Amino acid sequence: MGVTIKSKIDGFRRGGIVHRAKGTYYPDGVLTEEQLEQFRREPQLVVIEQVQPAGAVGLDDESQRLMQEMGDTIAALEHELGQANAGRLLAISNLEQAGAELEAERSYRLAVLDRQDALPGLVVEALNLLEPADPTQEGVVCIKANSLAALITELLQPQQKTPEAQDDANRSTLSNAGGDESPAPSSVPAVAPADGAPAGVVTPDKAPSKRGKPAHKDAD
Repeated sequence: MGVTIKSKIDGFRRGGIVHRAKGTYYPDGVLTEEQLEQFRREPQLVVIEQVQPAGAVGLDDESQRLMQEMGDTIAALEHELGQANAGRLLAISNLEQAGAELEAERSYRLAVLDRQDALPGLVVEALNLLEPADPTQEGVVCIKANSLAALITELLQPQQKTPEAQDDANRSTLSNAGGDESPAPSSVPAVAPADGAPAGVVTPDKAPSKRGKPAHKDAD
């Protein structure tokens, strides 16, 4: 048993099919259950399940084949659309998670900066609670609270290299990588002479002076 589908408006299109007011008969297997369910829910269509009535427009074999191909194409497109929507939702979820992680990292860094800004004052407050020491005793350092806070603030600032120091570091790195720079000569430990003269440091590029000739002169 097939179905006859009539449209309240001649030429009304639904599900990729143009429906006629006089009705079109579709044998079993031409339309999928999803298509039939869609047509049944459409207020502009009337679905009649019956054998082919007289006067209804029938479908030949070629039309049935085209209708079957059309139904398969629609089903494939709906499947691909579902997969695309799932991928889009996954991408949105990943972006939202990444955004939440970035926001958490930003909040943490702001809290660290706030703590860093408040640290000098907290140190000064903590020092004020300690028992004062005798400034005349050894090892006691006296410093103003404002100076101490300024010193702590300066030490907490990130150290930045000057352009000259950065260039020197780059040249040193390149020279060491190329093997152009030879190691600096090491110093030889001091040796005390036998006559009790002051000991000196002898470097490899300067040999010790000869002591033989002055000794002969003394002997003469």
